[in-house]
Amino acid sequence: MKRAALLVLALAATAHARSVVPPTTWTADTKTAVALTTQLGEMPQFGGRRAIVTTEVYRPPAGGALYVTRVVANVPAGERDLAASTQLEELRGAMRRQGRTADEWTPKVTATPPQLEASVVWKDPAANAVTTGRTVIAADAQQIVSVTGECVLAADAPAGVASACKAALATLDPELPADGRVALQIVDVPVGSGTAVMNELPPLSGGSDRPVLQPMSFPETTREPDRRPVYVGAGLVLLAIVFWWNRRRRERFEDDAAGKPARGKRSGDADADDLHAAAEAPADDAATEVPADDAGDGNKDDKS
Repeated sequence: MKRAALLVLALAATAHARSVVPPTTWTADTKTAVALTTQLGEMPQFGGRRAIVTTEVYRPPAGGALYVTRVVANVPAGERDLAASTQLEELRGAMRRQGRTADEWTPKVTATPPQLEASVVWKDPAANAVTTGRTVIAADAQQIVSVTGECVLAADAPAGVASACKAALATLDPELPADGRVALQIVDVPVGSGTAVMNELPPLSGGSDRPVLQPMSFPETTREPDRRPVYVGAGLVLLAIVFWWNRRRRERFEDDAAGKPARGKRSGDADADDLHAAAEAPADDAATEVPADDAGDGNKDDKS
């Protein structure tokens, strides 16, 4: 239930947030944006704080993507500079964790409007990709807002696509009124205080890339073997034995009723066995004729 509620909030936030002006011909990838919003929303921000995260994803017709993440948190006044500086370092934090260095890294403080900014460009020859990123951080008396945009394009992407994405990065907006902002300063960030946010992006794969979420683990279960065929076979054998036994008993009862010895056995009296065999033999249909001479002799004897 809690996860479903978070998903609904992510959908609503993604639908209404617009921290960037995307190129006119690019389309929004809402499915990927919601997945990234859910994933990044579970991670600490601003140096280990809980925050509200919304993500926007836009794709050009030729492949690649523009990722924009907006992070909002409540930070005490005395901790704003350190929290903002830590979040600013996250623009190149993923590269450091991968043992890479940025080709360009330009953090700065602007007074009009009051905010922190940083830009980075780095190449990944293995993936044939170039990442151009920009972060803008601003704060007022109640909250601090960070907006990070990253253009992840193929190294041989058309010049028009790359320039359109860089132009979109220039429109990043924390959506805080300029007259209500407070000044921020870049301070030294202790080693190991990074918070792993936007730079953990999916690999570039021609416009069909998806976020890599943590794998789910399930308990292993041992499946019991199916013994039903054994039971069916044993039942058939048992039925065959019962039928055979009933037939034997029936034959024995029939023999006892007829006064016959058991079939296949001798009674021990040869004459009785022969008589029983003769009685069971089929009768001869042909009548036995009496010889004429014997008949005549008989008449003679009668007369005499």
